[in-house]
Amino acid sequence: HYLARLNAGSGSSKYTLVVSQYEKTNTIAYSLRVFSTERFKIGNIPHHYPYEFKLTGEWTPQLSGGCPNYSTHKNNPTYVLTIDPILCVETECFIKIEAPVQFNTGFTVIPKSDQKFSKTTSGNFRKGMSVVVFKKMPAGIYHIIPSTFEPGQCGKFFLTVGSTNRVKINRRG
Repeated sequence: HYLARLNAGSGSSKYTLVVSQYEKTNTIAYSLRVFSTERFKIGNIPHHYPYEFKLTGEWTPQLSGGCPNYSTHKNNPTYVLTIDPILCVETECFIKIEAPVQFNTGFTVIPKSDQKFSKTTSGNFRKGMSVVVFKKMPAGIYHIIPSTFEPGQCGKFFLTVGSTNRVKINRRG
């Protein structure tokens, strides 16, 4: 049971309410009640990415090379993202990695066919999840390399790729 109070200022305002667990161990049911002295509207956030793929991957003893600081980084699982230039010139793309909270995770995106987009990372490695939104990703072929910070950490992960245009994603090798 949790009770929260929000004192909204006068006039029209928008707020986002996120209900979450620190580390999901099982699915829970919940109810949400909202009371107000003023008229309001509440609803789900619209789904922004019409094309979304969720893949399950795993870091194994052979495929757990750690972050780009290690020469073994190339041993991590690699996924190939293809943005077809016939379908679009560029797209907005969302990439997310989810893993057990004991892993500091991140990913690297390496362009294989376009010089307008340079190699990039998800930034600082974070416990259990990293997300990046690329507003204008040019058509081309990219390698996405999910990794833990330290080499040799084994476990499953989820890689989610969402896009405003049709793309292809599959595991390399």
